[in-house]
Amino acid sequence: MQATSLGDGAELRPLEPRHAQELLSHMDRGRDFIGRYVALPDAVTDLTSARAFLQRYETKAAADGGRLFGIWADGTLVGGVLFPTMNVEQGTAEAGCWLEPSAVGRGLVTRAVRLIIEWAVEERGVHRVEWRVSPANEPSIAVARRLGMTKDGVLRESYLHRGVRHDTEVWSVLAPEWRASTGAGAQGGDPGLGGAGGTLSRKGAPHIDRVVPDLSVSDLAAAVRQHTAALGMDVLMDHGWIVTLGDGTGHQLSLMTTDATATVNPQASVFVDDVHAAYRAALEANAEIVHPLTEEPWGVTRFFYRDSSGSVINVGSHR
Repeated sequence: MQATSLGDGAELRPLEPRHAQELLSHMDRGRDFIGRYVALPDAVTDLTSARAFLQRYETKAAADGGRLFGIWADGTLVGGVLFPTMNVEQGTAEAGCWLEPSAVGRGLVTRAVRLIIEWAVEERGVHRVEWRVSPANEPSIAVARRLGMTKDGVLRESYLHRGVRHDTEVWSVLAPEWRASTGAGAQGGDPGLGGAGGTLSRKGAPHIDRVVPDLSVSDLAAAVRQHTAALGMDVLMDHGWIVTLGDGTGHQLSLMTTDATATVNPQASVFVDDVHAAYRAALEANAEIVHPLTEEPWGVTRFFYRDSSGSVINVGSHR
């Protein structure tokens, strides 16, 4: 698979030993952020280890046992996607990704992973692609959902990372499911994406990951008790001023008192793969922006707009 445009000034291409210095500089910029869930920053600590890591994947590629691709944005290496394992004879592969903070919120990982899965299924005959992720890594889980993957289960305390054992969620997509979900769009892609596989639902519009109703409440603790009892939901997130409940299948409900940084409370939250594209689309639609595009301290980039009926919508992406 050769260099391919991801749109928006970004490109996906093979990451090779000659890129060792770029990889090291990239790791140094995003070491803490990337290392929260993956071991790559611990493996790439100097130029020698960067070159050795890339050489291992060049050897894997030669044996058809794995692949490694870099994501360049405006000429700078900002992330990557890979098949750490690939068994063409068995028709299986595991996909993965990483990204530095400066490139988050642009939908680059979803577009890149879509491309390599398409290549694996159609060019290499892979039948099953897996995605392994920490239950705490919400942005990575969101990628799995956007790609139409199914959650197979949880491997309890299967991953030892920096001295701590973590559970691992296993998600997967099968070749027939992939073809059914992508259709002709996966072959030619959206012209607006330069062949990126149709991540945008229409030109200029982001892919929507999930929509969550937001209820404003006066007594957060009481509201949580009532809704968990009535709906059988569990607490997924608690920031003190907002609590998100979920049923384990993707259905969610948020309860909030007063928003931590905005001057108004939203009635709904829409999570997308590219919040910057969503912001541009909102401006072009002459929507009233009531909370500017902001990188919030809890790991979400978001903005609010008010529609013609007065409802406030929170649009965001996890970083």
